[in-house]
Amino acid sequence: MHIAPAIVTKGWTEGLIRREYFFTDSRIIFDENYHDRKEGKKADYLLFRTPDMPITVVEAKDSNKPASGGMQQAMERLFTCGKTDLNIAQN
Repeated sequence: MHIAPAIVTKGWTEGLIRREYFFTDSRIIFDENYHDRKEGKKADYLLFRTPDMPITVVEAKDSNKPASGGMQQAMERLFTCGKTDLNIAQN
């Protein structure tokens, strides 16, 4: 089953699911005389309890890669969102 249908079948409504969601502003990188603007950090899926309260991050990975491949990335995303009481599930 693909990610989005699995999330919806668990009871999440479309209004509480954000896909490819930027949750930080873009970053400006300075290196002596050089500067560059990088994209902000983005989660594959961000799930909300209410429209203004994110509660978990879902990082989707290709089905032929290990499920643990997105673990560190998901943890970094949660800490950036200020969520230190995290739950992580793997298939």
